[in-house]
Amino acid sequence: MTLTGHLLLFIVLTFTLMTMAAVVVLWPRLSSPGPLPLLGRIGALLAVVVLTVLSSAVVLNDQFLFYVDWSDLLSLGGQNSTSSISLAGAPVASVFGAPQGGELASDPNFPLPAAPQFFPALPGMSTIDPGVYAFVVQGSQSGLSGQVLVVTPQGYDASGATTYPVLIFPPTYPGSPEGTLKSSEIIKVTTSLEKQGRLAPSIIVLPTTSFPSARDSECVNWPSGPAAETWMSVDVPTWLSQNFPVIHNRDAWATLGVSAGGYCAASTAMLHSDVFSAAISLGGYFTPQFSGSPPFSASSPLGEQYDLIRGAGHRPPSIAVWVQTTKQDTESGPSTLAFIAAARPPLAVQAVVEQTGGHRWSIWRPVIEPALLWLGAVSPGFHLP
Repeated sequence: MTLTGHLLLFIVLTFTLMTMAAVVVLWPRLSSPGPLPLLGRIGALLAVVVLTVLSSAVVLNDQFLFYVDWSDLLSLGGQNSTSSISLAGAPVASVFGAPQGGELASDPNFPLPAAPQFFPALPGMSTIDPGVYAFVVQGSQSGLSGQVLVVTPQGYDASGATTYPVLIFPPTYPGSPEGTLKSSEIIKVTTSLEKQGRLAPSIIVLPTTSFPSARDSECVNWPSGPAAETWMSVDVPTWLSQNFPVIHNRDAWATLGVSAGGYCAASTAMLHSDVFSAAISLGGYFTPQFSGSPPFSASSPLGEQYDLIRGAGHRPPSIAVWVQTTKQDTESGPSTLAFIAAARPPLAVQAVVEQTGGHRWSIWRPVIEPALLWLGAVSPGFHLP
């Protein structure tokens, strides 16, 4: 019997309903005074609660594929040790420009507004954890308003004397910026790499991507709904550029995401390669997978625009993409493998494909560090000279 599929779900639900019915029928016998009936009532209630939780877990696992089989479950979330690394498209070095004088110069063609002479005070700023700040940003182009978390590196200088690369980290779905920040443990990883001199001190940005009329926005512009792509690729970067001392060069801007956030990260960078030079997708996919009714068909102009597999072969941008998936992850694996196969220059892809593993944080969390090591090694903006 497999861990996913109808048979296990049928067995668990049937046993749960039978237990609930038995408790209802036998409850009068357990209502008499005395220690044994009391223990019987406690046991009956615990059995119903445990089986209800188990039923919910099986349903959720079927939907999100956290664990793909019994061996994956019994591995207790350990990282897969069997993986293959492959390259596709163009050489990674061809994507990036060369730093001038050991530092990355501002690019006059960079489309974001130039940094102000004096950075304005940020009203409504609230500290969640040391170095983590929450803002409500009003997008001037999309018309959307949403929370944006900003993580500043240790020793952050707000004066503008030092400028920083930017890593935009959209949350997964379902999820939130705060939940993604905690689950990823990215602050711990980046702080360690920065202390080792293997990653430049960076500003990490986690913008919300869920809006009332499109909770699962997939970071696309809906024909009759929120302009989530514009929010992610124009409004949030523009706001950052006007309020934080960031490097004005695409080689210092990258995206990172897991699962649905992986699609968002890849889509944002691929469709806006004038702003972003690199993307990291962990357990992501490369065509939008809406949780409800899609706002457009796959064969429509918008469907083709947001099909990153098609884009990798027919209109490849000059960016570097680092992808991770497992062959057992049906949410991510087939789409990622198709993306790798489709990649053509000037798009550069480095892929880590593991043999086993499901669709969950315990698979993605350990590969955040090697992904950021790759970013610090290949991108001039994230590399310490």
